[in-house]
Amino acid sequence: MPTYAILGAPGQVGGHVLQTLLKRQDVHIRAFVRSRAKVEKQRPELTTDVAIQKRVSFFAGDITDVDVPSPCLKGADAAFLCVAAAASQPAAAAFYIQL
Repeated sequence: MPTYAILGAPGQVGGHVLQTLLKRQDVHIRAFVRSRAKVEKQRPELTTDVAIQKRVSFFAGDITDVDVPSPCLKGADAAFLCVAAAASQPAAAAFYIQL
């Protein structure tokens, strides 16, 4: 079963990628989110639906800390980078290079 990592899974683009992958029964999804509590509030079905829970693993943290998303990416067959750096983050370019 292929494994896909989605960095920024609950966002506008990441949410569409997640929904598309959920239509396939033959994949495991690793969803990197800024806050699991926010996902539970905005998209409760993602954390309460038993069928989804079996196929989706959530990882939470600050994406700008390069070590934090590593467990989400480790062993993934492919990754979708669906996060955008905020204009208020001057180190955004360096972050993308490190990631």
